[in-house]
Amino acid sequence: MSTSVLEVISFTASEAFTADHSLVDKGLEYLKNAEGSLSVFTGFQVEDPKKAYIFIVWKAYENSLNVPKREDYPAYIASTAHLIAGDWSLQHVELDLDPTAALSAPVTEISKVTPKEGFTQSDVDAIIVQLREHADVIPGAHAPLPWGKIIQAPETYTLAVGWDTVQAHQNAVQVPPIDKLAGRLFQISDLVVSHVALHRI
Repeated sequence: MSTSVLEVISFTASEAFTADHSLVDKGLEYLKNAEGSLSVFTGFQVEDPKKAYIFIVWKAYENSLNVPKREDYPAYIASTAHLIAGDWSLQHVELDLDPTAALSAPVTEISKVTPKEGFTQSDVDAIIVQLREHADVIPGAHAPLPWGKIIQAPETYTLAVGWDTVQAHQNAVQVPPIDKLAGRLFQISDLVVSHVALHRI
């Protein structure tokens, strides 16, 4: 049973937004004040500074679905259109743990994990369980490690991990027992790993 739903919005930021990250803050108050919205975070990807992210933690999936039904929603969309240059993506993740610690860390790892042919979700889950067992002793990691299915792509799961720095993540996967677990995860699944520097609205 998921404790919350994480809405993940990403897009290529406009030149104006890239130059002034605060341009989005006022608009995100709309989402922050929406019924069922628990928290809102925004920031840019470390690997691609032009890629913007917005994370909304919802009490339930239905709360997110209700937002576009509001009478004032078209005006909200119009007010934020100038922030987006393209490559818009929206997904919802059914997380089994509160993502606040991961999203509040200096750097947030977002890993999308899809089992390779010949392997199952259970194979992947078993590795995630072991990673979680060591989360409290991984230098630079911010436990817990929320994990869950992407509603729009149920064959893919998302792992969110807070880190002190990107380097802390890179160091962690080189030391036992994380090195073998991470290596096994790469063997049996396709991973897309991103790091995002966020701030809370």
